[in-house]
Parts: sequence; structure tokens; C-alpha cells
Amino acid sequence: MTIALLSVPHITQIDCGTDEEIRCGAACVEMVLRHLGSGDLESNAQESIFGITHSPPPAFPDQLENYPSLMVEAIRRHLRTSNYQVFWNEALGSDGQGRATFGIEKRYDLRIAFHQQVEAISELIAKTIEQEQKAAIIVVRQANAHWVVVHGVTRNTDSAIRSFFIRNPLGKYRRSTTEIDRTAYCEVIDDLREDYVPYGYWKRGYFPFFLNNEEGITYPVEDPPWLNRFFLICAPTKTALQSANRTLRSIPAPRPSLRSSVSLPLTSLPLKQILRLTPAQAIGFAKDAISTHKLFEVPLWNEVIGPTWTLGQPYLVKQLDADNNHYYLVPVSNNVGKSPVLIRISAADGEFEEATIWAHYKDRMAGSVQGGEFIPYFAQRQALESGLKGKAVYHQGKSYKIKTLDMPSDGEFAWKPCIESFSSFKPFYYFLASMESGDKLPIYVPVDRPDLILTTLSEPKKKGL
Repeated sequence: MTIALLSVPHITQIDCGTDEEIRCGAACVEMVLRHLGSGDLESNAQESIFGITHSPPPAFPDQLENYPSLMVEAIRRHLRTSNYQVFWNEALGSDGQGRATFGIEKRYDLRIAFHQQVEAISELIAKTIEQEQKAAIIVVRQANAHWVVVHGVTRNTDSAIRSFFIRNPLGKYRRSTTEIDRTAYCEVIDDLREDYVPYGYWKRGYFPFFLNNEEGITYPVEDPPWLNRFFLICAPTKTALQSANRTLRSIPAPRPSLRSSVSLPLTSLPLKQILRLTPAQAIGFAKDAISTHKLFEVPLWNEVIGPTWTLGQPYLVKQLDADNNHYYLVPVSNNVGKSPVLIRISAADGEFEEATIWAHYKDRMAGSVQGGEFIPYFAQRQALESGLKGKAVYHQGKSYKIKTLDMPSDGEFAWKPCIESFSSFKPFYYFLASMESGDKLPIYVPVDRPDLILTTLSEPKKKGL
């Protein structure tokens, strides 16, 4: 296995923990600029960057919070020799001012399967990191909901992509489970999260391909114009771009099939048919993932875990935006008892989907690193349950008072990409609450924000945050 990993700083978007959380694109631009050593960035650079990226260019629909062409413009204002460009798989319009440079879509062939396009842009990202030593910025998840930075890639011995490393501007945890101050939470600069995404899940989980009315299954797509499209900002060499375009001109592959061939309606499957793995089996698959993907060769793993480790009791999470989909988060502990790593394993088939490594600096100048500790964030259920009883909550404009709480049969935790969490490693405590009025409502509490009580998880107001 070969690793190309750039030392991109992990910067949280400054509106984290608010009702907006729309500055992820600006935060990603700031990460790229600080990595490339732009010396003219002020301390509040993200706000000024957002002032550039947020204004809709002419001829673009007002549906984005951070516009790709303007993100490139923000990079070029600080790095005038920058060769960053915008790529997408279908032009939605032009800003009319020449600020967006299109490569892939000029040769776009409507016959090419979506997954071939994702493979082409993935190689473009990988070669930009390897050859240019520059990170890429890409919008991911359903309907282009969130910008992230891709700053590393691993390859197998046959040169095939094995995984990517990403920086998620909404990926950090609060330093402690009792921390309430949002400003401190957002401005912690000596924390970082190394998210490791195997290539298979990268293609399926970060770029979901939706097939409406296929085999009787309808996916909830609120904004069809964004369906199955991507935006990428990177700085490839001419050779890498030519290679990507050769891939796009190749013979179309068969259309990707659905993961499940179950004949029953998906919503009717009982839990025991969905969860094929026991917690013990999930631990076994996590152990295999560490070995197969050689996670111990990742530099940050060595710093916070070391040569010996143990796997802890997994946490079962229900993924709310996919019918009957669950995953386990398996904690990994080092020899001093801290658990700075989580490994995501599919509860259906044991597939290794993601891993995250949490580190913070004891002494940044000396480069002394210690691991974070995930387990306390997942051990608050009893305290939360006691504290929630009798609490008033608001749902659709009405006030309710919680009488009793039950744990759903299909998982102690729940998650979907939403404004409150764009990281699968930051799920929610999941309760079914009976109110004094007799109504029943779901209750979601972020694992790192016990002060926040939710009855719904918010969809982005616009796409491409």
C-alpha cells in the first residue's frame, strides 16, 4: 500500500452549532489556502471568503450557499498563480464572467454511467494530491449537501485507489461532553480528525446514485435538478486531466444495480432480517479492516494508537435516510485506555465503510500529539434519560412536555446527513418519547451536544452548502 497524505489543517466552519451551518465551502477554501501557505489571510478569513463564495453568479440558480466558480475565485485572489479549476458532470449554466474553467463536462457523454464519472473524478483527485501536492474540494452526500476537503489517498500494489482521507468542516467533536460554549467548540484549532474512507464506500456513500421507481422502490428526492451530479474543485496536471477524459470517453459500463434484491417492500422487513451481524461479528470485521487496510500504517494512527490496540463494544446506529440501513461504530483503544478511533462497519454485511482518528496537540510547537476519547460521548444515555423527563420540547410550533422515554428496538443511536450532523461518526441519541398530552415523538440528542434536544433533523435549506 502507498500513502500520499497532505498536512492540511482541520478548520471548522465558524457557524457550526447554529441554525445556519452554511459556511462549509468557505471553510474548505480556507483549509486549502492555509495549507498552501497563503500569507495574507487574516484571522477572520473565513467570513471574508464566504462573502465571495456566497453571492450567486449571473445565470446560476439561487440554490447554493457556496458557488464553485466563486470558491475558485476566492482561492485565486490569495494565490494568483493557482491552477484550481471547477469540474462537474453536467453544466447547469455559466457565470458569464469566465471564472469557472470546465474540463470534464466539455467531453461529457450522456451514455456514460454515473459510477464511471465518479471513478474519473476520483483519479483526478488522487493525481492532484500525488503529483501537485494540492488538496481537492468536493461536494458530497445526497443532493450535494456538504463540501469537504480531500487531502490524502492510498493505493493498492496494482495502483488501484484503496481509500481517501477527508477533512470535514463539521466533523469535530466538542472537547468534553459538558462543554456548552459554541465559540470554544468552533475555534478549537489544535484538534483534528483524520477520516479514512475506503474507495467502495466513497463511491456509494458519498456519491449515492438514485434510481427512482426501480423495482418498486422510490427514493425521496426533493430537488431533482441536483440528482446524480457532482462538483469538484481541484488543480490537476494536464496529463491527469487527459486521463480522466479518456475514462469518460470509454465504453459505458452496465448501470449500477441496487445493493439489495429483496422482493419484499424494504419498509416491511423485520429488524432481525436486516441486522445480519451481532456486535461480536462487527468487532471481527473491524479487526479484519485494520489488517486488510493496514490502518496501522496511517501516520496519525501510529501517534494516537501505537503498536497495540483493543476493540471495544460496538454502538448500533440506524441510518434514517436509507430504509432499514444500520451500521456499527466500533471503538479502538490504545494501551493507556483511550479510544481515539472509530471504525464504521455495515450491520448488514460487515463491509468496512469508514474510520476516523481523533487527535489533539499537547504542545503544538513541539508536535506532541495525544488521542481524543470517543467513548464518553456514547455513554450518556442514562444521564440524558433522567434529565429529559419533564423537559419541554417544541415540535411544529407546539410545546410538549416529556413524560416517559423508551429506546427504539432498532438502535440506541440514529443518524442521517443533516444540518445538525454531516458526519456519520457524530450520530444522535435516539429516544421515543411519550408526552404528557398523550402524543409520541422521536427525540434526537447529538452525542457531543447534550444541551440540544431535537424532534426532527433539518434538511439543508439549499443544496451545495
